[in-house]
Amino acid sequence: PNTHKMKNKVLIQRGHLTNYGAEVRQGIELSGAKILSCGGKNSCSNELLEKSLSKHKKHIACAMYVVSHHCSHYDAVKISRFLKLCKKYNIPTIVDAASEEYMEKFFKLGADIAIFSAHKFMGSLTAGILAGKKQYVKNIYLQNLGIGRGMKVGKEAIFSAIIGVENWYKRD
Repeated sequence: PNTHKMKNKVLIQRGHLTNYGAEVRQGIELSGAKILSCGGKNSCSNELLEKSLSKHKKHIACAMYVVSHHCSHYDAVKISRFLKLCKKYNIPTIVDAASEEYMEKFFKLGADIAIFSAHKFMGSLTAGILAGKKQYVKNIYLQNLGIGRGMKVGKEAIFSAIIGVENWYKRD
């Protein structure tokens, strides 16, 4: 997609540009966004994150935090601090929590959007679950007219994801 005249930067800590079988970078760039990484190869500080937010605010579409064992050795800004700093600069946030079990904790911390796997813990067919604030979900839904069209799941996977989530939260 041509995002030339739009806010098109996604701020992400360098150590979160990991490979989980696919590149996080590639997923971001498929949307037409440009990467704005902060921090070094092994760490990112609160000061570096805040400097990137303040310096590039007018070009940042959102900021992304990846929760994954693939970046567990990276000394990242803690997720709660990351979300607070982004809120301070009115930058919407996406949490990639595909490998996590509990959805609600990321929203309690202040995430605007979170991405989860329907199959890793929920027992669903392979699908992703995107949840969050309605205004951002609507914006993301517009990707059905773009790159998202070729990646959409069928009705069987959607139904399976719904049942998987319901069963996950009913379990003892």
